[in-house]
Amino acid sequence: MAHKAPITKGILCCMFITSCAIHVPLLSHLRYYFVYNCNDILSPNCLHLWRILTSKLAFLDMKDLVCGSLLLYYFRVFERRLGSHRFSSYLFANFVIATSLEMAFVYSLRQFNLLVIDYLPSGPIIFPLFINYLIDIPKVTHTYILGIPVTGKSLTYVLGLQVLSSSRGSVICSICGLIAGIICRFNVFNVCNYLKIPKSVAKVSEDLFAWLLASNPPEGDNLNGATLEIQRQQQIELYEQQMMLSRARELRERISNRRSAENIVEPTAGPSVESPQEDSDNSSVTEEKIQTLVEMGFERQKVIVALIRANNDVNLATTVLLSEG
Repeated sequence: MAHKAPITKGILCCMFITSCAIHVPLLSHLRYYFVYNCNDILSPNCLHLWRILTSKLAFLDMKDLVCGSLLLYYFRVFERRLGSHRFSSYLFANFVIATSLEMAFVYSLRQFNLLVIDYLPSGPIIFPLFINYLIDIPKVTHTYILGIPVTGKSLTYVLGLQVLSSSRGSVICSICGLIAGIICRFNVFNVCNYLKIPKSVAKVSEDLFAWLLASNPPEGDNLNGATLEIQRQQQIELYEQQMMLSRARELRERISNRRSAENIVEPTAGPSVESPQEDSDNSSVTEEKIQTLVEMGFERQKVIVALIRANNDVNLATTVLLSEG
């Protein structure tokens, strides 16, 4: 069920419903419950700790809602890689660490009279996943603008900068989130071994909510690229391999027809060019097979090595050459 990304889908649905609800005039009074109020959370009586949870369920700004939704959609690849249970545990660990750092940061600023932060931006934990995105997702350069490479990842970073630049509180949350992402990514002090969702809780949640978040598996070829750009590149490479194999078959048929015509015009008493004796001699690489693969665009030396590895089989040698790029 990991390919369906139910955790990401559930977060997006919940966030969209709550964010839209608090902007409806009849439900605007509910906005109070989703405000990330540091004064209430850090109060001595600790009666408002519930705000830490509710503040992660909605974006109060529509701009943050759009940018955050796109980022969560891009980051769904990590749920598909890790699986829903591991991904939910990873999010939980990041949530605990990032929130603890945020409260410690705000409290420290107040104690040293450097800055008073009354509110932090509401919304799900997003910035820790940028660490995984930076490390795990490869860059695919599309073009250059003023000498700066523009890749398929550029838009994601621009969206992150947009969310980060909303306020001073956003900067604090982003810094704490990135630190939490580094800690969880490299499992510093084995924190991810302790901060995780129990399997029993995951099982009960799956039984209760799986039917709500179910979707059909992806159709077509199973391309495992992390981004749409990589998947398109994989599709292009697959087409190129199919074209090369088709060309190889055409060349072999052409050579075979030519040899058949030569044998009919000038029959010989000895064995034909494609005699069983020659085919059984896998250690000898024939010049005609080398030329066939060279005409397909491969280097001669690589062709010879591939034919030796493939026991003089053109089909297998073609596959070897294609796999080596």
